[in-house]
Amino acid sequence: MMSQSQSDVLSSLKKHIEKSPLDSTVKGYDLGCILNGYALMYKLTGDKFFFDQIKSYIDSVSFEKGNFDVFYLGLSISFLFDETKEDKYKDLAFCIKDRLLEFEGYIQKASCSDLIESIKEYMPFYVDFETRWNKKNGYNDICDKFKNAAELISRDKTSSISLEKRIGFLKTLVDSLSVLSIQIYEDYRLLEDILRQGIKELFFGQEDFDKALSLDCTDKMMSAYILYRSIKEGHVDAEKYESLARLLYDSALQKEDYNDPGYVGAFMMATAFCEEYMGCIYNLF
Repeated sequence: MMSQSQSDVLSSLKKHIEKSPLDSTVKGYDLGCILNGYALMYKLTGDKFFFDQIKSYIDSVSFEKGNFDVFYLGLSISFLFDETKEDKYKDLAFCIKDRLLEFEGYIQKASCSDLIESIKEYMPFYVDFETRWNKKNGYNDICDKFKNAAELISRDKTSSISLEKRIGFLKTLVDSLSVLSIQIYEDYRLLEDILRQGIKELFFGQEDFDKALSLDCTDKMMSAYILYRSIKEGHVDAEKYESLARLLYDSALQKEDYNDPGYVGAFMMATAFCEEYMGCIYNLF
């Protein structure tokens, strides 16, 4: 039982963030993880500090043509629209959706490995946009892309698709499911089945389990996030995976890299779905 108050624990987290503010050196996937981590911590704690971090960053970003990093900002923009109801954030979401047409040309020419990577870039935003503002018209396309990617991973017998990319794909799936409408149950169940199968393939066998534990601390923390969120949102059974999630989480904490923004983002995301979150924040910061 932690003796320090909840407010003191949050203060420790804030001090770390203030010492390492987001800047132009944090890009792409790591940037998206940190912003999503802020959003989840805000929803968990109600502390406006985390909201202000997101708003300050998004309001400073250039959305110039060719900046594909904006795909990673999509869920944060939707978050700001939900919280503020300001139309400028909805307009930004439509601007990013238009960029997908430009990005499609790259996706069609991508190799198998790059295709998995590209889905990680834009898919959670794409799912969210179609759910919110396009009457779910893109759901067939979304399902086809996830099915194709899952088949590429399943057929990969030479390990050309790295373990890290497989983890990124599962993270993309669990994030996308969180904004997919369960009302379109057939599509929801399809993506949920792909997630379950991917988790089983990644962690079920002892050899795969050992590989997971040998990952760097950022990938282990991201794996813990995938499992914790999948458990919390009912995609997989806690009985099967909760002890593994905790093992990965604790193992990552033992070799944490505070200078890696991807790790800090993954930590906040995993912690938001960990029941002992305040103790975890205190241990890290």
